[in-house]
Amino acid sequence: MNPVIQQTTTEMLQQRGFEVEVTDEGLVGRKGRSSIIVFFNLSPKVNNDRIQEYITKMRNANFTHAIVVFNDSVTPMAQKVVDELEGLRIELFQMNSLRYNITKHRLVPKHIPLTKGEMKAFKEEFGTKIPILLHSDPIVRFYDFQRGDIIKVERKNGFICYRIVK
Repeated sequence: MNPVIQQTTTEMLQQRGFEVEVTDEGLVGRKGRSSIIVFFNLSPKVNNDRIQEYITKMRNANFTHAIVVFNDSVTPMAQKVVDELEGLRIELFQMNSLRYNITKHRLVPKHIPLTKGEMKAFKEEFGTKIPILLHSDPIVRFYDFQRGDIIKVERKNGFICYRIVK
């Protein structure tokens, strides 16, 4: 396992608010009652059998959320299984996307999610017709923002704008 990728994954979990520990399976993050496990798949492809193996491990260890870091690609059948999971959530990250922490790049502004109360007040005052951030955006995936979240974007020049995740 590439130590740079493991470090970036650890930083990603910490920036999401998890306390991270290294285990035999991979990384485990805990935040209050929620927890997440990270599996590092070193084989070239993630196939259906491998996804089923991860699902079994998640259920046995009582995890409902996981990240699978894979080397090359995910088979269409495995992707379909991940998309149709109920009660469990698996995020897929290609190793190349974790070679560096994108939030530390000098051109990436600070992204801060609004709390539920702030979102309600924001929607009452401004509505929801604001610029969007796609759910597939690298920053959205890195922080695990959910659809409907309103994100405050603070630029280096002090300019503040808001985006909604779609």
